[in-house]
Amino acid sequence: MSDSVFDVDECLDALSTSPEPQAQADNVHRTHPEPIAWSVAQTASALGLSIDTTYKLINAGRIPARRIGCRLLVPTRRLTAWINDDIGNAVDRGSDTA
Repeated sequence: MSDSVFDVDECLDALSTSPEPQAQADNVHRTHPEPIAWSVAQTASALGLSIDTTYKLINAGRIPARRIGCRLLVPTRRLTAWINDDIGNAVDRGSDTA
């Protein structure tokens, strides 16, 4: 059967050398940019805070956030700037918390 359209051995070799589905998914994920905003839960996790505390800080205007539709989102760049500014202000005031 040397006249077959494909060679079974070549197909098996190709399958054995192809990346795993998870590796393919990881490669796809790496091509996407970082998110421009986080949910309150993601923000809380990133800051090591409870969700309740994170909501309180947002409502007090301490953490920058925007309501988009029914979701409350925290822009990642503004959050980073807020953290850097807050640390800078603490250093300027001579606080030991920075």
